[in-house]
Parts: sequence; structure tokens; C-alpha cells
Amino acid sequence: MSSEPALYERLGGRSGIEAVVDTFYERIMRVDELRSYFANTDMPQQRYHMATFLGVVADDSTQFDTARLSTAHAGLGITDDHFALVLAALAAVLKEHGVNPMDRYAVASKLRAFRDVIVSQVKE
Repeated sequence: MSSEPALYERLGGRSGIEAVVDTFYERIMRVDELRSYFANTDMPQQRYHMATFLGVVADDSTQFDTARLSTAHAGLGITDDHFALVLAALAAVLKEHGVNPMDRYAVASKLRAFRDVIVSQVKE
């Protein structure tokens, strides 16, 4: 009996997710409303963290530490509009990388679950 591969494998495992993340940040850096969030960011480290985060999100057997996510985004002033721009950019990149619509929806749904620890942070 053969079962369908998990979302993590359907995204191409770590290498597929890293490729998505590279394209994602190329796109994000072209969005005026988002680029400033990364002005003083170590982008190789950021890419590593994002690929790890997406990998954990795509692997239902792993729990993500939301406290770390909240701390990383605290004080940035991320709005619902910014969050929506990020999700839209990621959806476009996933489509560009050949991810099917159901898996794009699954990724977006999983990321929306983290909205409250990312959005509505007061900018310092």
C-alpha cells in the first residue's frame, strides 16, 4: 500500500524549500512595503531560518516554538497588510516552483495559524 508523500516531500524536501525561499526573498526585496524590514538583516541567516520554519510548518509531525517566532517579530510593526503581502508573494513563488494549488493552499493555511504571533506588534 502506497500513501501520498507528506507536504514536506511534495515541496521537494529541504532543497526544494530552500529554492522556494531563495526566490521568495528575491521577490520580497522588490516590494517597497516589505524591503525595509530586511535592511539590516543577515540574509543568508534569514533564508536559513525561513527554510527551517517552512520545513517545520510543512511537516505535521514537528511542533514549532511560537515564542521564538514572536520574539523575532516583536517591535517590527508588522500589519495585516504586510502579512497578506508576504503570503501573496509566497503563493506566487510556490506556483512558480510548480507547487500544486492544494499544496499552496495548505502552506498558506498553515502560515495563517501563526498570524497572531507575527502581526500587530508595536514598532519600536
